[in-house]
Amino acid sequence: MQNIKKETDSVVTEELKTWCGRTLGPIPLPERISESDLRRYINATGDRNSLWLDDEFARSVGYRGRVIPPMMVAELYRRSEGSGGTLSDNLWEAMPLPENYTESRNAQAEFEWLEPVYLGDRLSVTHRIVDIVSRSTRAGMGIFVTREIEFQRERGEIVLRVRQTSVKLPKRKPSGEKPGEN
Repeated sequence: MQNIKKETDSVVTEELKTWCGRTLGPIPLPERISESDLRRYINATGDRNSLWLDDEFARSVGYRGRVIPPMMVAELYRRSEGSGGTLSDNLWEAMPLPENYTESRNAQAEFEWLEPVYLGDRLSVTHRIVDIVSRSTRAGMGIFVTREIEFQRERGEIVLRVRQTSVKLPKRKPSGEKPGEN
């Protein structure tokens, strides 16, 4: 039990713990959501829902116009990464992790849709680190980082909140290499 505590403390250092609560943003996305963005999404996914294809249909069921597919909105955060030209624009990449922790995995994601998003909307994104813990996994000691990502319209309404836990793992040894070999 003492060895697990030492290993946990060695990967989640006091410096790393100070990253809990760090917030970045709101970072405005570089452009408004355009018809070409929507067309590319529809072509890529084959999702031909009338809500995103037909303004008249969308208005007939209570929306002000065509709605942006919710999963398309969730992927728009990638437009904000590096928008300021510095590594600090991405908290996940800037965290002081142990050097050999280079493998990333998605462990969990929760989406809370609060408002519809429409063509022409310009969104901003706020990133926040809410938790950092270590746990033993089959691949070794993992560092689990929980982040919240909020998408807001220009007027400040939150349209989507994502709570995502990712795990950073030690770099895998090439197959055939025995533990302890470098």
